[in-house]
Amino acid sequence: MRSYFKQWTGMRLLRLLMGVVAIVQGIASPTPLLWVIGAVLLVQAFLNIGCMDSSCNIPVQQQKMHR
Repeated sequence: MRSYFKQWTGMRLLRLLMGVVAIVQGIASPTPLLWVIGAVLLVQAFLNIGCMDSSCNIPVQQQKMHR
């Protein structure tokens, strides 16, 4: 369990914190949208998924020029 948390970066911790805050705020003022946003951020934090460093970019195919 300790080795799992040693691999956490600042962005992962930030997503976790924002997710918890969004869920708490969603409970405090019954707003289901905040629950969903909080859940998405928590899933991103725990599974380490996201679009950092252009990892979600779609590769662009270069077209050959025809003359």
